Amino acid sequence: MALPAGSRALRPLLLADDVLAYRYRLVRPVDVPPERSGPAVVWLATDEVLARPVAVKLISAAGRRGAAASDSFLAAAARAGTVAHPVLARVYDAALEERPAERAGQPAGEIDVAYVISEWVDGRTLAEVVAADGPWEPAEACGLVTEIADALCVAHDAGIPHGRIHPHNVLLARGGRVKLTDLAVSAALPQHAVPALRATDPTPTGADVRDITAVLYALLTARWPASATPQPSCGIRPAPSGKDGPARGKLTSPRQIRAGIPRSLDSVIVRALDPVAAQTPPALTTPAALCDALERAVLPSVAGRNGLTGSTRIVPRPGTRPAARTAGPPVPPPPARPAPPAARPAARPVGAAPLPPRAAAAAAGTPRAFLATPPAPLRVPAAPPRTSTPRSPAPNPTVPPELLRWLPLVLSVVLLVVVGSMAYSTGKRIGTVSTSPDSVAASRTPVGGPAAGNRGPAGMALRLTSVPVQDFDPPPGDGREQPGAVSNAHDEDRSTVWMTDAYDSENYGGVKQGVGLVVDLGQAQALSRVELDVTAPGTSVELRGADVAGMDPSAFRTLARGRSGAGPLTLSTSSAAPARYYLIWITGLPKVGPRFSTGISEMRFFAR
Repeated sequence: MALPAGSRALRPLLLADDVLAYRYRLVRPVDVPPERSGPAVVWLATDEVLARPVAVKLISAAGRRGAAASDSFLAAAARAGTVAHPVLARVYDAALEERPAERAGQPAGEIDVAYVISEWVDGRTLAEVVAADGPWEPAEACGLVTEIADALCVAHDAGIPHGRIHPHNVLLARGGRVKLTDLAVSAALPQHAVPALRATDPTPTGADVRDITAVLYALLTARWPASATPQPSCGIRPAPSGKDGPARGKLTSPRQIRAGIPRSLDSVIVRALDPVAAQTPPALTTPAALCDALERAVLPSVAGRNGLTGSTRIVPRPGTRPAARTAGPPVPPPPARPAPPAARPAARPVGAAPLPPRAAAAAAGTPRAFLATPPAPLRVPAAPPRTSTPRSPAPNPTVPPELLRWLPLVLSVVLLVVVGSMAYSTGKRIGTVSTSPDSVAASRTPVGGPAAGNRGPAGMALRLTSVPVQDFDPPPGDGREQPGAVSNAHDEDRSTVWMTDAYDSENYGGVKQGVGLVVDLGQAQALSRVELDVTAPGTSVELRGADVAGMDPSAFRTLARGRSGAGPLTLSTSSAAPARYYLIWITGLPKVGPRFSTGISEMRFFAR
């Protein structure tokens, strides 16, 4: 357990190919920098049940101190396992197990070992990235830190601070996605308790904000602000500090280390790392407040330097930003500006097809929320002005007495003719059945579509706009596959698309079997076929059905298979049994650019 050679302390005897809990086979120990050494040992292991790599963190539970440490260690893992976010490395399992022990290299019976099984992140640590690539550009660094802050918003809302954010717990996974490991688990170990700096130190959640700001500081300067945070630098060179500050020294602002950092960004970092010396209080003590400060103050200066116009925002990857933030002070509205002149649209090639309404609006920069144009107000013509000239009275025509005597009879005959004609026409329409294709299709088209739980008549296209549809990315996936764009696949608008993530090969890099969408019809419904508008030809798709939904694709029985071409992909299910849940299971991806991905712009279900 990171003990010096020849130590007389009792520690577990762990070897490659050892198996924990009858499923986690140890592969190799993971090197830990000396400044992070402590009671825990980290191994790369293989989950033999789900065939995926996992990280195993172990500590000894021997003795009174070991038992107390293992209790807090396992309790923190149980809390962290309740939080799910794409940026946070998932905690899968935690337990206490008896293992062989050694003392000074000799067998010494058995002891209890506490271990936590979590997601294995294949990538580079922040310390390795900074050492290899040097300082980042402000916009890129702010984007990465904003993603981490959004993940902390979710954890803090659940009452779980991280407590141990440093350059070795922030990793860039393959594909460019940022991951934050060790949520609450590492901070639960007594040897990793963070010492106090001064009486004005922040709360645990405020300390997380301070430490992710230190990560931003390191990305911008390739230096670690050791005077502002007690977290280890993990090999990143410390930033210079003055001597007139507290015990750790005075904070040096990023602009003093690297030229070109926007002044507004420098101010935000100082507010978060050194609230006492900040010139613009209040201090930034919540992840939401930090994100708002970056979006409100940092990016306008970046956009202005790059010659951009309009308001610019830090936009994380889809699905990583909570719907709304509840923490932090309210953000004042931006000052009103005169509307800029309309930009001249880019010329389109001669003969090019016109853009759909939403695509044309998106190309012109119009937000989707304002695509619908409100009707123009009804204009009532103004009354003519009154004049002082009196009107002449209208002439009073006289009706001959003979006409007045025959008028009732004439009106009665006309009324009978009109009523008879209307009755004849109505009866003819009721007694005639139209056999034109358009009439038949119209008779089968639902007015509002069946809601979830209603059966549709045979041959009817089920309307899916009001039916629950969810993304499906079972283990070893992370459980999320662009959830924020799922509605694009069933909104009856072909200009919007649900896209998969980008992968390294057609079979998802050999990591997973597939991804897809699950449609809940509310009750069992037999289908005759399913039509899919797939964005890329060469996409392999299976249609599966089940009466009870689960997170294992094998719980769904396979009903049809197909491979997309130039037009819509049709999956026929005429002989399949009814099912409530239908899975659109994408098993093969076509190559789109340098990587592999696909998308669904619309799907249509037809009842049998």
